[in-house]
Amino acid sequence: MEFILIIIASLLLSLPLYLPGLFFASWFAFLPIYFLSRRLDFRHGLISIFIVGLLNAALSFYWLYQPLKNQLSMPFSFNFLLLLIYFIISALFISIWFIVNKFLQPKASYSPLIAALSWSCLEYLRFNFLDLNPFAYLGYTQTNFTYLMKFASFGGMFLVSFLTVLIGGYLVKIFINPSFKRAVPLLLILFFIFTFPHFYYAAAPAAKAGPEIDLLINNDSANFINRQINDRFNLLDEEITTLAKLINSSNSKYLFTAANSLHFDLPRNGYYRTQFLDKITKSQQDTYLQLGVNSYRKAGFKERNSFSLLLDPDLEVKYRLPKNNNILAGLQIFAKKHLQKILANQIDFKINPVSSQFIELPDFSYLNLITDEIFTPLAVSRVNLDKNYNLLIYTADNSDFRGVVYNNLSWSAAVMRAAESRISVVAAVSSGYSGYINFGAKSVKKVRLARGLISVKPALINYQTYYEKQPDRVINFLLVMLAVIFILKLLFIIAAKRDSRN
Repeated sequence: MEFILIIIASLLLSLPLYLPGLFFASWFAFLPIYFLSRRLDFRHGLISIFIVGLLNAALSFYWLYQPLKNQLSMPFSFNFLLLLIYFIISALFISIWFIVNKFLQPKASYSPLIAALSWSCLEYLRFNFLDLNPFAYLGYTQTNFTYLMKFASFGGMFLVSFLTVLIGGYLVKIFINPSFKRAVPLLLILFFIFTFPHFYYAAAPAAKAGPEIDLLINNDSANFINRQINDRFNLLDEEITTLAKLINSSNSKYLFTAANSLHFDLPRNGYYRTQFLDKITKSQQDTYLQLGVNSYRKAGFKERNSFSLLLDPDLEVKYRLPKNNNILAGLQIFAKKHLQKILANQIDFKINPVSSQFIELPDFSYLNLITDEIFTPLAVSRVNLDKNYNLLIYTADNSDFRGVVYNNLSWSAAVMRAAESRISVVAAVSSGYSGYINFGAKSVKKVRLARGLISVKPALINYQTYYEKQPDRVINFLLVMLAVIFILKLLFIIAAKRDSRN
């Protein structure tokens, strides 16, 4: 029975990452977790919950093997060992939550509030001090539940996690002792989730219709690294021809390509730049084109520098938007600045992160996000809180990540960023999902194309949400609540010990 409960809990936790429409599976995952914690002694229960976390990590993050293999070029055994260590680190979170939650829970009953507080607060502490797994946040499993996602504009993804565990906790409470009385709190929570956003959003200014934007997806770049050198030159010709045809077929004045759409350094490679520009027959009057390109710095095409270029109507480079290659920039680590300084003193290591740039265009202004930046909340990242943009543009190349899970995760992260900032997101992603998410966190258009053109017309809004104004206010309130409960629990234990001695 214990083994079955472990399997069920692991499957329910990971299922929404494969099928986002089954977001409610995460709620029911807390049923087998509860029975594992109640039926087993503390040490045995901790081992079982750790196995749940380990299986969930394997099911959710198996796709990390491919980029690990591509980056390190090490034997399978070494890469597998690194991946196993990563799974173990990821599994430690639910193990720590199990310890804290079991300690704080009353012996005679079950408190959904304590379960939700401990989960969301531990997520927040992990994010700030040791965020080694930026994908493993429960809120990312709820992105198809649009009403719940809207709460991110009030308390970020930590509030979404809190409400998710709270719903799961009340399902546990109802399952333990079914009754209408126990169902009332859950019904009230769901009623609150469905109604509160209407009042909260009503106070915000209305959005305006934006211009039509065309997303150009060309997946020819996915196999570039695996080609022989002679084949790579042929592939460059194919890339240039294909992308030029897509540009020429567009009727929009704003065009965005996915990352790595062209595998040459367009500003410095005059030969291929001339070929590419000569094949563009589309009228460039008032047309802006953002291109995702690569430059290769070492023989064998092993090391590449990805960046984006924004070309103005004269096909001149208006902005160069580099990808941040600092491996520490996207991680939240305790004493991070000191660690960066140590690395900088030992090796040639650039510690200054490249800030996301605000781009001003005639009809809208946007913040350009590239690849892994989508997993960093804007309110707590290096992006300034002075919000002078009304659209987010997300460009990426997911060809290194095999399987559906990462594609769903990257789209979920885009939905979360739209919900937190209450701003529309337009995504141009190679080998992944492209489309448009509106400022209400609803996926208006979600398409996966190997090659083609996607037209979207996003709503534009410039509005600073409560979460952006006070990114820590809600979670700090939850932390205080958890601390009070923890102190009361300690006082109760001390008092009980004194009574037993007397």
